[in-house]
Amino acid sequence: MEEEYLEEQEDEKDAMESLYEDNFELIDASPPYSYEIKVFPFESETDDDANHVGVCLLVQYTETYPQTAPNIITRVIKGLHGAQLKKIEALVQEKVEEGLEMEAPFIYDVCCDVQQWLCDHNIASNASVFDRGIFEEEKRQKAEDEQRILSNHVVGMTAHSIQDYDKSHQILGTRVTEETFQSWNAEFMTEYRAHQEAMLEENESLTLPTGKEIFMEKSAQIVLPTTEENLMAFDESIFMEEMDLPETGI
Repeated sequence: MEEEYLEEQEDEKDAMESLYEDNFELIDASPPYSYEIKVFPFESETDDDANHVGVCLLVQYTETYPQTAPNIITRVIKGLHGAQLKKIEALVQEKVEEGLEMEAPFIYDVCCDVQQWLCDHNIASNASVFDRGIFEEEKRQKAEDEQRILSNHVVGMTAHSIQDYDKSHQILGTRVTEETFQSWNAEFMTEYRAHQEAMLEENESLTLPTGKEIFMEKSAQIVLPTTEENLMAFDESIFMEEMDLPETGI
């Protein structure tokens, strides 16, 4: 088994174990590895967020994964019937084919898409017709809200993502189209050029001092010390024109 593939598989296996914790189970600890991941709509259940559905993905690496496709076996944990399981299997196969084009580990991407599918079908198998109707209406409304955000994507949008969006957010700004961008760009360039021309005219009107002028100005600012401590005493006897030196013999 090539070292490159082994390292990528080990890194992904360790990452999946860290992410899914109790929902991760290592099946084969020797390469090529295999493990199971339990996927639910919500990682933690609450009274409002109950997991009515769930599946288990058995992932079996091939020796050259992610260059080649892994074997992924899907089984139902709860809440799904055979037809729904086939849809999940088709989704997994589609994501595997997309992942092979990237030539990088992609099991986490597969799990995320399966989880999203489960969220869209997270209703109890014994739910009443009325409850199913409410569930489908809420799902339809959510899809419409997400589509509206995508189609009305504007400058100055306060929602960072579709997931962060709710109806209390006010979206301000101007919708960006080719026409609005060209109009803004033309206005900006006009203002920019006018500013550059004004700066150029201002610079040309300035008269720079010559080197002599700079020297004279700096010289005028120099103040020589006049304190008594800095004055030198002049003794004229030192500079007598003639001095009598004693004669010495050699």
